[in-house]
Amino acid sequence: MSSRTYDVPENPGFIGGIFWPGFIVSWLVRLVALQIICALVAYAALRSGIAISSSHLSIFGISVYPFWHLMLWWIHYWREILSLHRSLFGWSLIAALPACLIAWCIGGVVPNFLYRSKIKRYASHQHQLYGSNRWATIEDLRANRLLDGEGLLLGAFEHDG
Repeated sequence: MSSRTYDVPENPGFIGGIFWPGFIVSWLVRLVALQIICALVAYAALRSGIAISSSHLSIFGISVYPFWHLMLWWIHYWREILSLHRSLFGWSLIAALPACLIAWCIGGVVPNFLYRSKIKRYASHQHQLYGSNRWATIEDLRANRLLDGEGLLLGAFEHDG
């Protein structure tokens, strides 16, 4: 225990109240999941003989699917979704919505595990994570000259001496 009344915790990795590694991993997981979903929907369209306009971009020779095109595909091919005789593409459009929701939820779970693993590292040294706050003793009050009778009285306590 330190002789100071309050110890400032060491840097736990938070800047501005955000756990940045978890935040970055969260968005990477979501973007990769959306890329996979878009690729599977585009592949199902190709297998069903449906030409999807501007289905992907080529960045450094890698096909990247703009995930906002999923909404455009749902709007443009709504008849395919509502058809009684759905093709593989129609079923893939239907399955893409819950898959996107699951990807969004998983993207939120991953940083939570990262955050908890970081907190567990501090578990043996709780004062480093939360500081060393505690109820003040009479000795603390005397050391900080709070019993001198000056200043504004915000509370009171019983003291035997």
